Amino acid sequence: MTLEQLDDWYYMKKMIERLDEELHILENKMLDTGGAKYYDTILAQIVEKNNEKAAITSEIERIEAFIMSLRPRERLIIRYRFEEGLTWEQIAERIGYSKSPESCAHILYRILQNTK
Repeated sequence: MTLEQLDDWYYMKKMIERLDEELHILENKMLDTGGAKYYDTILAQIVEKNNEKAAITSEIERIEAFIMSLRPRERLIIRYRFEEGLTWEQIAERIGYSKSPESCAHILYRILQNTK
């Protein structure tokens, strides 16, 4: 696992939300009376969006499986940093390391070093 992949994890989840919204709009177009005229085009777009969603979902699942393989404290550090966007100081305070925020960063970097 890399720092870049963990950073992308948040944005991939946002992309899934956006794709779900786009799919909902396309599905509604299919139901509209005028949708039949553009059925093939709309269907192709739905298939394309679903394929994109499946690829992103697969990567999210891989990252989340990695996170679940970690110890609870390590999972918290990653979730606080990459899902909630907390600073190292905020993370340290939440997990009880308030006197040493740098130690939270070191834990993350140690995790990443061990996965190489």
